[in-house]
Amino acid sequence: MLDDLTPIRKMTPEVLESDAAFLDARPSIVAIPTGEQRFDADSDFNGRALEESAHIIYYQKKRHIIGDLKFEIYNQKGELVSTLAGNKRKGLNRLEWPMRLKPPRVPAGASTVPNQFAFLGPHVPTGTYTVKMIKGNQTYTSKLELIPDPRSHYSQQDRDLQQQSVLTLYKELAHLTYVADAVVDARDQARRRLTQLPKDAQAPELQRFADTMENLRSRLVAVKEGGAITGEEKLRERLGDLYSSINEYDGRPTQSQLDSMQTLSAQLNQAEADFQKTISVELPVINPVLEQKKLDTIKPLTREDWEKKQAP
Repeated sequence: MLDDLTPIRKMTPEVLESDAAFLDARPSIVAIPTGEQRFDADSDFNGRALEESAHIIYYQKKRHIIGDLKFEIYNQKGELVSTLAGNKRKGLNRLEWPMRLKPPRVPAGASTVPNQFAFLGPHVPTGTYTVKMIKGNQTYTSKLELIPDPRSHYSQQDRDLQQQSVLTLYKELAHLTYVADAVVDARDQARRRLTQLPKDAQAPELQRFADTMENLRSRLVAVKEGGAITGEEKLRERLGDLYSSINEYDGRPTQSQLDSMQTLSAQLNQAEADFQKTISVELPVINPVLEQKKLDTIKPLTREDWEKKQAP
């Protein structure tokens, strides 16, 4: 069963003689997110729901052998959105692009946000994207059009607000993850220094600093063992739940959701400010003592260094 004959119709003699070429396809639909659980048994066959992938169709006269074959997708601002590895075989190929950003970065915690959309990146906006096929030292360029689901009755204004809101929360989750990781990193450094000190050495400031970091972590994420059944909700769980509820619905967020975004963002900024204040006050006292003991000083994790660790 072929869902789109357009690329087949574009297989002209000129295309077949070229080393590589893009083939036009129908615009890709950014489908309304759906999900269901079914036990059909012997009921009649029903076709699958719309895929959440755009199709990039290309032709190669010969199999690509030397070097990588990759595809880069750019948005209307010329920003790189995604990079995909292409199939190197000769002939007609179809590459699937999920039309979503990478899953959000979420800090570790003792519970899980009970919504599948908490684990999915936001849909990219509809519009026309530029696709580049980089084949050795040759680059081929084409356009890819994404259109709204025709079943959708949301206005463009509502879709734009949903997109802005979910992207804001996507970035806030990354911000939260950095703060939580920085707190844990500082706590663990302090705990390691405590184990390296002689047994008769007193280090009340170092112990207090480690305890302060752990208390701050408990403000950011659920820490009670037992997972979701504990019912504990901290900033991680609230932000994750809000993100997933907006991410699963393509219409306008509610005013309550928009208000919650501001509230949770303010709480996150306050948590980071408390962290920065603690290290600026405590470390100038603790680090000289560690130097006297010939131990490594505690070095806070910067956002720049954290981002480097996140890079693939």
